[in-house]
Amino acid sequence: MISSTNYERIENTIKRELCRSINKHGMWDGYKFHQMLGKIRDEFEEVNTAYTEGDYSGPHGMYNELAQVSACCIKTMNQIIEREGK
Repeated sequence: MISSTNYERIENTIKRELCRSINKHGMWDGYKFHQMLGKIRDEFEEVNTAYTEGDYSGPHGMYNELAQVSACCIKTMNQIIEREGK
């Protein structure tokens, strides 16, 4: 079970990263799904790089890179919902 403290920290990190990503890159309205999946893949590669370098919690460490993966996934999920209704 995840502790409430850890859950809150993770949730806040993902929210912060999602807001940063939306402000910088928008909600991907014009992206095709293969482009969105490419963005997720690219971010996951950065997680792998951080892992290989032993960086778990630095600015480009696994923790923050996983938040970027999460933001990409949320934006893609949003596009699925938005496009499903059209």
